[in-house]
Amino acid sequence: MKAHDNVIKEYEDIRGEIKQKIELHNSLIMFMITTVVAVLAFAVQGDNSILYLLPFGIIIPTSMRITYYRTAMAKLSAYIIVYIENKIKGLNWETRNNKLINSVHNK
Repeated sequence: MKAHDNVIKEYEDIRGEIKQKIELHNSLIMFMITTVVAVLAFAVQGDNSILYLLPFGIIIPTSMRITYYRTAMAKLSAYIIVYIENKIKGLNWETRNNKLINSVHNK
């Protein structure tokens, strides 16, 4: 029973990490959109055309960080599928989610 409890705890911890990455991902997207809109609003009102280039300085690094979070989520999900879900029946959310995504993309 102890090994079973450890696997459940590991599953809960990794799912928590995935949820945290999703929240960070969503926060960064909202930050990027808000900041770019604000900078473009200033660029439209001002006479300095260099401000139109400033959003690229926001979009590129933020997109890189968003990509990092998406990759980390995929790795954590793959770990759950390979090492945890086959040990305990009923813990197959990641597998079902992956099958759903694949079925939608293959249509």
